[in-house]
Amino acid sequence: MMLTERKSTSRLRASLASDSAAQQWTGFLLSQCAHRLRVATGAALEPLSLTPRDLGALEVLARDQPTQVELGLAIGLDRTSVVAMLDRLEQLGCIERKADSADRRAYRLRLTVAGQRKLEAARQTAAAAETEVLTALSERERGMLRRLLSKVWRSATNVSCG
Repeated sequence: MMLTERKSTSRLRASLASDSAAQQWTGFLLSQCAHRLRVATGAALEPLSLTPRDLGALEVLARDQPTQVELGLAIGLDRTSVVAMLDRLEQLGCIERKADSADRRAYRLRLTVAGQRKLEAARQTAAAAETEVLTALSERERGMLRRLLSKVWRSATNVSCG
């Protein structure tokens, strides 16, 4: 990005940040904060060869052994994207795919020991990035934010998105 573009972008962001009308829209604020958190987390996870979405998938696999389709539904990814992500995670030695005994067309996913170690490192890395992005909030406020967002997320599962 050229210097003049950066200055213009910075000026626009500063204008939005000080615009009380824009700050009245929860969706806008959530989107902007989520974007900043995704960018910071993505940059922090890059040395581990992981993305924020990979971290989400590994978190699911740490608790369960879903099929590829079930994992895609859990993290909001289409089949093609799930396969590409799992191919990468498999090459990193983080996961194993095993044929599902109940359905030979499906594969069950399992986190490997190496995947568990990578997940532990990724959790610490992502937590540090989150702390940096949420630096304006106290630890108590961060906990409150997580609880409120979890409450909205759980209640919004029945809301149609299309």
